[in-house]
Amino acid sequence: MRRARPMLNAVARAGLPPEGQPLRSAYAALVCIAGDDIGVFRKLLSVVLDEARSRNLDHLLIGLDARDPLLQAASKARHIRYTSRIYSVEWPDERSDLEPLDQRPVYVDIAML
Repeated sequence: MRRARPMLNAVARAGLPPEGQPLRSAYAALVCIAGDDIGVFRKLLSVVLDEARSRNLDHLLIGLDARDPLLQAASKARHIRYTSRIYSVEWPDERSDLEPLDQRPVYVDIAML
């Protein structure tokens, strides 16, 4: 990371702290806006980012599904995109009362990952 950080910071939309310094961050978990109202989300995101800055935080981590309509608005903010996969696993000998996943966005508390 020592060698890669300067190059990453030069090309990334958000930077990494100097070597040996903490990565000061907060999580915005389980974002849910009634009716997926982009305007409300933009205002909320602005307030949360301002609060993170006032607390001297470097990053605000938000986990949004690729199908989430709010993702486009979140992507307008300075960011580092981190793509991952979520798997649904069930053991064959155990009965599950969970409904199978459909095409709706999945919401995960990324602070728990």
